[in-house]
Amino acid sequence: MAAALAGTTGLTVDSALARADAQASRFGRLRTVPVATRAVAAGQVVGDDAVRLERRPASLLPAAAPASDPAKRVAVVALLAGEVIVEPKLAPAGRRGAVALLPPGARALAIPGGVGGRPPAGVGDRVDVLATFPEAEEPTVVVAERALVVAVDPEADTVTVAVRRQDAPRVAFALVAGTVTLALAAA
Repeated sequence: MAAALAGTTGLTVDSALARADAQASRFGRLRTVPVATRAVAAGQVVGDDAVRLERRPASLLPAAAPASDPAKRVAVVALLAGEVIVEPKLAPAGRRGAVALLPPGARALAIPGGVGGRPPAGVGDRVDVLATFPEAEEPTVVVAERALVVAVDPEADTVTVAVRRQDAPRVAFALVAGTVTLALAAA
């Protein structure tokens, strides 16, 4: 009786293991990847406590390459708890502050609050940069569209935005010759 029970148990375990192996092979080999243990906001440094290595099926991984050594790097977009951390979501190692968030080729300019104040923009938001020249035929014009907010300084009442290289001179001129206003832009 004991031998029969042991044999049946062995067959059941073998069958269960075979099914588990078949299921696992459906999703591909397991790969060790960095995963966010908590949310990290755009512009924040990813702390050692915000990353752990986990084994995940290859077929369930994002297309982008997993980040190599993501701790102590700046998140260029918000990271969610449980997501695989990939290279495009991190600034290059060693970059800090607003420069870490600049897209390639972009220029950053600080925009003061001004007469109308500033919108409740946060790091990672997109804004249009508007310039008003009272004597102009069309008094208010867009000088940069969908500029990326890379820093907010409430004490200085400034918002630093990243604009395309070709838009930077227009924004600089507007800051000197007109009144500059930021308008939140939809994603």
